[in-house]
Amino acid sequence: AEPTEMETSEVNNLAAERESTFVSSVGEADSKEYRAVCRWSEMTRAVMDGVLAARRKYSMPDEYFSIHPNWTRGEQTVRSRTVVAPKMVTTHQGMRVKSQMLDESSRLQKYVSHPDHLVRMMWLCTGMLLIFWDLITIPLVLADATEDTQNFLVLVSHCTVWYWIVDLFYNFFTGYDTGAGIEMRPAKIARHYIRTWLLPDTALVLIEVVIKLLEIIAATDSEELSSVKVLRAVRILRFLRLLRLQKISRIIEVIAKHFTSLTFWLTVKIASGLVFILVVNHYLAIFFMAIGSRGVKNGGPNWLDTYTDEDYGFWDTYAISLHWSLTQFTPSTNNVGPISVPERLFAIAVVLVALALFSSFLSSITNAVNALRSVRLSSASQEAQIRQFFHERNLPAALLAQVKAFMRVRVAAISRMREKDVKLLLELPEALKRRLHTEMYLVHVMELPWWPAFISSRSDFVEKVCHRATTEMLGSPGGDIFVPDGKCEGAIVPVDHGLVYTHREVFNKHSHRFFEGDAGVVSLRPYQPLADVGLWAVWKYRGHLSAEATCPYLFISAEEFSEVAINFGGSTFRYLQVFGLLYVSHVEDLIDRGQLSDLGVDLEVIDDLKARAEFFMEASRASSAKFVTMMAMQDTE
Repeated sequence: AEPTEMETSEVNNLAAERESTFVSSVGEADSKEYRAVCRWSEMTRAVMDGVLAARRKYSMPDEYFSIHPNWTRGEQTVRSRTVVAPKMVTTHQGMRVKSQMLDESSRLQKYVSHPDHLVRMMWLCTGMLLIFWDLITIPLVLADATEDTQNFLVLVSHCTVWYWIVDLFYNFFTGYDTGAGIEMRPAKIARHYIRTWLLPDTALVLIEVVIKLLEIIAATDSEELSSVKVLRAVRILRFLRLLRLQKISRIIEVIAKHFTSLTFWLTVKIASGLVFILVVNHYLAIFFMAIGSRGVKNGGPNWLDTYTDEDYGFWDTYAISLHWSLTQFTPSTNNVGPISVPERLFAIAVVLVALALFSSFLSSITNAVNALRSVRLSSASQEAQIRQFFHERNLPAALLAQVKAFMRVRVAAISRMREKDVKLLLELPEALKRRLHTEMYLVHVMELPWWPAFISSRSDFVEKVCHRATTEMLGSPGGDIFVPDGKCEGAIVPVDHGLVYTHREVFNKHSHRFFEGDAGVVSLRPYQPLADVGLWAVWKYRGHLSAEATCPYLFISAEEFSEVAINFGGSTFRYLQVFGLLYVSHVEDLIDRGQLSDLGVDLEVIDDLKARAEFFMEASRASSAKFVTMMAMQDTE
């Protein structure tokens, strides 16, 4: 029930009597501090009760706001709850996924290359091309290629040898992903490479060197040294170079991290299936030519004498053989067939291999094409629905063009995996979720300018703010985050460039797209809070916020933030309460001067409000302790 006038008068008289007693007991100097605290308390109550606004010269316009109920609770209400003081949490801060472990004392540190560096990516792509080159050209030695072709292959092989020799040493100066960070320390890199890939890479380089030595021996004029045995050894060793195919999986794994488009990977899957079939048929064509060439040399029946002429060159014969091989995989016709028994046995083996490979290939390609078609069909279906919607209502064509442009920009935007997109994260236990949210949001939340100096980034209160009150959101290109007069339910903190704020007047005046640099348009910098006054007061957005590019941002819920502050803030709650009331009062003054904006106030003003709020806490704590001590002494007497 509301107190009567008599009760209120008695309380005021008792307070005045106690104040007079306190002043006479502690002296004039300490009484000034007490009176300052009383004036602060009076101002706080006035702001919370709306009395301060009522004293203004002008009547309250619609833009004014009221304090959230959680921040208007008196000290007795807060003390009646279970308050947990901020405590230090000894959570170990491990290395982050993209963190680099460096050894500044090492002279070789400056020569170490990041595994995702552009130069490293180009080097790996070159190595992958050389591996594919060996995959295609090595079997040509079985088909008696022309002398010009062989000379060109030898020339390219020289470059290949030098590449793999340099790559052997380059790996000692390339960092690697440990799963908990990027290892960039030269000593650690060397030990890791020695334990893993040094021995296979060295063996393959030695094979390259031996091949070159044997080629030099075979090219000499000595008949003994250029014997058939040496040439046969060279051919066998060349096939050992195909062991480098195991490197392709490593290279693809590194490159794949830079591509996340579903359409891209479906296209790559289809292309890789076609390349695989062509490579298999390439080898089968070479083997078919080799069997025919052996028949020509032995003087027996063979398909080369039957289906080719003397005018046919190497590549003409290869094209016929490749055509024959492809027809074995597909139900198509061909006028070339096996003649001798070895050729017919080989043809039977090819049919059996084709039966197994082509069915699997066809199923894989069908699934990939259907998935790619469904992705494109979804986009086309949405565009058709929008077109139908506009045509049925005869809406402006210019508006339809803008909607289509937005759709194209949104589809082409770089996607970012969100927490709700990973189903496994939703099933994590609560303790693990809290640690996850702390690691995700703590660095960004602590960048807010109004935290007091005494708060710890690892306090229980701050971690609960990250876990319960903070959510990661994603702004899509051209999408609205809020519009004027929308209800504000918390603060927005951008963590990257890409958000653009437009004042209400500019947004209402212009219907076309405006750009940064126009009057009333502001490109937000990272960690620049927006509408943070909504954490303490009921607030309606004053402007328009949109995203020019895919931009993540944090949303801090006003309700959850105040609940966490009351239950777990301890002394921090009193600071946030006083600071919030001062902040709200300052924003009201700005509104009186006609400055309507969701942008935060200047940092100088924030620092001044922080200092005043911290001074109030210290003065209130000191004067309260003295007043309680004096009252206890009087009661004892």
